[in-house]
Amino acid sequence: MSVALLNADVTAPSLHDQIIGALPVRYWFKDGTTPLSNKWVIGTESVAVRKNPTITIDFDQYLTAFPSSINLLDPECERDLITIKLVVYHSLDDEPVGWNKSAVGASNTFRFQLLFLKWRIQNGIESYAKLNAVWHRQFVRALRSGGRDALLSMPERIKTLCGAWDRGELDPCFNQRGDVDGEFVAHMLGLQNASSLTSATRATMYQYITQKGLRYARTYKIPEKPISQEKIAEGSALDFLKPWTQLWNLRELLSHDPIGYRAHLNERDKSSLVKWAKARRRTKDAPEYQTSWLIDACLKLVHDDIVKELFDIVENGLDQTGCPTDLKRFEKVNDRLRHLGFPELSPIYSISTRRGDQPHHLVTIRTFLLVFLPIFCSVVICAFTARRDDERNCLKVDCVETDANGNMWLNCLIAKNIRDVDRIPIPSSVKAAVDIVRRLHSYNRFRQDEWLFNIACPVTGRPALVSPGKNLKRSCKWLGVPPLANGETWVFTPHQFRKFFGTTYFHRWMFPNLTALSFHYRHFNPDTTRGYLKMRAATALRMGEDKLARAEVARRNIERERDTNDGRWQLVRHIMQTALDGAKLAGSAGQRITQQVNELKERFLPELEITKGGYDEPGFEAALEKLVRATPMQVHPEGHSVCLCNNSNDDKSKSKCLALKQMLTGMLPSDNAEVDFDFADDETCLSCPHSARVPAISPYWESALAEVRLMVKLTTGEQREAIERRIAAIEVYA
Repeated sequence: MSVALLNADVTAPSLHDQIIGALPVRYWFKDGTTPLSNKWVIGTESVAVRKNPTITIDFDQYLTAFPSSINLLDPECERDLITIKLVVYHSLDDEPVGWNKSAVGASNTFRFQLLFLKWRIQNGIESYAKLNAVWHRQFVRALRSGGRDALLSMPERIKTLCGAWDRGELDPCFNQRGDVDGEFVAHMLGLQNASSLTSATRATMYQYITQKGLRYARTYKIPEKPISQEKIAEGSALDFLKPWTQLWNLRELLSHDPIGYRAHLNERDKSSLVKWAKARRRTKDAPEYQTSWLIDACLKLVHDDIVKELFDIVENGLDQTGCPTDLKRFEKVNDRLRHLGFPELSPIYSISTRRGDQPHHLVTIRTFLLVFLPIFCSVVICAFTARRDDERNCLKVDCVETDANGNMWLNCLIAKNIRDVDRIPIPSSVKAAVDIVRRLHSYNRFRQDEWLFNIACPVTGRPALVSPGKNLKRSCKWLGVPPLANGETWVFTPHQFRKFFGTTYFHRWMFPNLTALSFHYRHFNPDTTRGYLKMRAATALRMGEDKLARAEVARRNIERERDTNDGRWQLVRHIMQTALDGAKLAGSAGQRITQQVNELKERFLPELEITKGGYDEPGFEAALEKLVRATPMQVHPEGHSVCLCNNSNDDKSKSKCLALKQMLTGMLPSDNAEVDFDFADDETCLSCPHSARVPAISPYWESALAEVRLMVKLTTGEQREAIERRIAAIEVYA
């Protein structure tokens, strides 16, 4: 074990103590940590909102592999320890010096700086000051040829380690289960921990150790096919290059060993170096049918009484074999499961079997309650709140509240942007899911905390882990989620339910509002929200560009377009029905719709009077449907008006938003494919001949009018004149 620098010299302060000891103890140092500590416990967020608010950075790290193992805490590495501590420390400074806002970000900075230091030592470079353009080109070449394994010459390290093992120069260390210790293997290879091994390195070590008749990582399964050297992803390649930029930007604070070469002038310069990397791709969108099927199945179980019945059965007691004492009541639960279309449960609470050996149709009561049921509740919560899985995991027992009007709200962490607890509206389904998890939480005997998903076994009271990422696929298989058209099973990720919420809201809601959706997501950049809504279109475009589109994709796109059109026509029918019922439609286009509907009524009036029928008479209904199909209509994202521009050159020439765009950008209206809502504020739409206002959006204008009437009393001069013009426009057109 290396000797810490703090004990290296008790008579005179070391360079480490002089530089690092002079740093102030920041608020994010936790648990008594100081800059001189060999372990930094860092936390930038409140303990009240984060389940695990701190991260530990351990500077006791091996820098080289066996047999010449060098540790970062060794005296000869003092300057490197100072550098890496200063980089991590100042990364949490405010901009423009720092770039991290969380402990996780600081931990990632440490990880890549440590890897960069290992590469430098591997190549015999004495200090950062010795780095130059030649070394930078060599770094990029190694990164391109094999990623981390190539940077650290991992094949040579493995060969050296295995050779020493064969010759008896090194004895393996074993863990409590009798397996070769993964941490020991990582340290002998000069890596941070067992999880730092790449797939290729892990597979090689697994084969070598098992050939010697020993066990290594019992949960690891060797791949059936050889692991090929895949191209490194663009994002990962950029992460590997970040230490060059970070050391240059902080060079004035690293006077003890400033880097000798500026590798990148800007982000574009850095990106040009990794054009060979695998291009970034969006996470695949979950298929609509399978997602809807899964959410529907979860809702059935969350709202059904069988869950409460099962809790009561277990609480009533089990016999010596682990079977429920009230078997008749348990059989009714299985009957109900079969009626809902789900597999029955085994009449035993738990059996000691290895995971995977147990058929899915014989799932035990314990597996259902502690593995599947929390996953089903998580699906409902994520699908109907659009929250991330990390945010779901930080929910508290009292997270649901009901206001005086009976509306339900969820108090939850917003992990990004806000990074604090906020309140969002929820349906009753989310409350039902929370109530189920709350009951599982109440069984805790050995820990008392407020985190909702810290559940426990109803029988033993011992904690149980909720892991959607690990058990979601298994849960879907038990539910019987249908396969894709090609027979493959779709593997869901928790984040896909967040995207599904946005697409469902925007394409199914009568008056979707991009601003409202962005606020619900807590996105400060509306383009991020637009990306969620356009994700399938982007995928189709990429496939078209790569000439990979197939008939199946075309069929799905046609179905999606048909579904989108049906939603649009439903909106048109609703508005025309509003006009039929006598409601006033404001705006030029609204008056035009009213006139068309009245003409239709007059044409069919004799038929309606003779038959004494309503507006559902076949002839009238057919004519109305023809008018519906011929009427283009879309709701403005801000919800203040409905646009009826049909995108013909004549209509585009009359569009007020395209006229404004031409004035500001010089682009002719005819050169636009459609109206541009980015140039359509509410006043522009008010006087546009394509704009209509329906009763459902009148609250927007009532609020706007009340606001400007209040403001006009507080202003004078040109500002007052502008406000008076807005009042007049709203009164005339809205």
